[in-house]
Amino acid sequence: MIGAVAAILSVFFTGWATYISAEVAKDQLEQSREESEREERQQASRVTFWMEAYPNFDSPQTVHLVNRTPDSVTRVMVHVEATAASGGGWHRLTGFASSVPPCSDLMFKMSDQIANNNGRESGVRFVPEFTNIEGLFFADASGVTWIRKPDSLSRVRALTEEAVKRKGSFILQKMKVKRVEPCDEYSSK
Repeated sequence: MIGAVAAILSVFFTGWATYISAEVAKDQLEQSREESEREERQQASRVTFWMEAYPNFDSPQTVHLVNRTPDSVTRVMVHVEATAASGGGWHRLTGFASSVPPCSDLMFKMSDQIANNNGRESGVRFVPEFTNIEGLFFADASGVTWIRKPDSLSRVRALTEEAVKRKGSFILQKMKVKRVEPCDEYSSK
């Protein structure tokens, strides 16, 4: 009888210990996954954009693409929604740049950009104060593609045709580059 009780208690304690071990392993796996995601986002979280706002319609609107890391970001696409200077109307366009250098603020004026449509120059010039940046696509040093929106940062699994080319496009031109501080180091594994 005592042997049976001891066997039952032994099975109970073995089961309890196995359950606790599984919970600890599960917590460690979750913690490891969160750490991996945090490491993966390190460079992308330090890449952003902003646009200067001016008090009148005659001032050019300057866009800033900022990379506060020691690695460049590549395959840059800026999605904008803009009003044309002639003819009006809203245009959803993609601006292309090869990269944003390390530790830099890449600046360009929207009024200097000219949109193309289906390979032909459409002559769309941007009206100051009537341009919105909807998102910034870029690839980090590991080749992972991200989209930075005004309120979020997300990894992009696959670029769709719409993401790459919208109703028109423009190659970023007349850019200025300024060094930014701080330029953070991060651990890349």
